[in-house]
Amino acid sequence: TATAKDINISQSAETITGQLSGIYTENQSTTGGSTSIQTAGSVTGVTESGISAKNNSTNTQDIIIVQDGGNISGKKHGIVSESYGKGSTIIQTSGDINGSTARGIFVMHQDPGTKDINITQTAGKITGAVGGIYTQNVGSGFTKITTAGDVIGNSEYGIFARTYSPSQKDIIVTQESGTIFGGKMGVYAWNRGSGSTTITTAGSVTGNSENGIYAENTTDAKDINITQTSGSIAGSYNGISTLNQGIGGSTTITTNGNVTGTNKEGIYALNEATAQSISIIQTDGNITGKLHGINAE
Repeated sequence: TATAKDINISQSAETITGQLSGIYTENQSTTGGSTSIQTAGSVTGVTESGISAKNNSTNTQDIIIVQDGGNISGKKHGIVSESYGKGSTIIQTSGDINGSTARGIFVMHQDPGTKDINITQTAGKITGAVGGIYTQNVGSGFTKITTAGDVIGNSEYGIFARTYSPSQKDIIVTQESGTIFGGKMGVYAWNRGSGSTTITTAGSVTGNSENGIYAENTTDAKDINITQTSGSIAGSYNGISTLNQGIGGSTTITTNGNVTGTNKEGIYALNEATAQSISIIQTDGNITGKLHGINAE
């Protein structure tokens, strides 16, 4: 209710199953309440989502979802979180997450007053029929996604991160290990905020029908930084593709493994007239494209 504050749910073991969602919360607090969900067993939503958490009031604070073990699965999304409040969304996973017909994890910040989106995978597999991890941030904070297991979006994107207005800050995607696979693209980052886009990979990243990694900054955004510390990056179009329209922004791409564009470019980097320099540094591995290994414009 509007006068209530926090919602706290904790599962230490066993199973939670719902014909709709396994766990469903809707926080309408007008007095600054947060939502906290912690699981360590099996959570299943038969026709909707495994976990669905909504902060509907603009006065609500954080949504925090922590998976200490077990698995979370839903017919639509594994985890879906939607916030209209003043806080951040923090999701930590260490087991399997599965969205049978939609996304493994889907996070939406729907109000300019919301803050950061921070998703951390320490182990396990995050799988969605459409997308693995999918974020939309209309708020004023950063979007940060860190993975250390497998992330699979069967028909579209392994990881999709999008910001919508200059009030938003950086997009940061870090792959510490594991595999990122997308039916279209492995990693897709579209930054319409005022910060930079930073993508770091250390495992396998694959875009099955388009690009391995695609990063785009619009005019209010700044730098694009892509660093491959190890592993491989491959796309049916380009291995890595960037478009930087950021006023005064630069593009820097550093590779230390194999980068392959099966039908177009190994690396394609385009800076519009509003942006500044392009720097591409190869320290190890092979960069291979059907048309060009590297195409910088």
